Amino acid sequence: MEKIREPKGEKRGPVRRFFALLGPGLVTGAADGLIGVGFLAIPTLAGSAAYVFTETFGFRQGLDEKLRRARAFYGIPILSIIFGMALTFTPIKPMDALF
Repeated sequence: MEKIREPKGEKRGPVRRFFALLGPGLVTGAADGLIGVGFLAIPTLAGSAAYVFTETFGFRQGLDEKLRRARAFYGIPILSIIFGMALTFTPIKPMDALF
């Protein structure tokens, strides 16, 4: 196993020691897992927003409804994902947009 070279006088933090112990392959696996969880969160949050919106305004809702009967329910996730993707190409930082 390769040793990580550190500047003199600096101690390794516990996280850095842990990752050095795991090795580069497991660190990559952990990063893949975090990215995968992010991909799962996007449709989940968009779908929950659709349920909230349609419940609030009395539109038809549910995954068991056909697209023609529940246009608002299916349109909200599509529009919110498109809006989020478009936000990437603007100078607005997503975290700043929250506040």
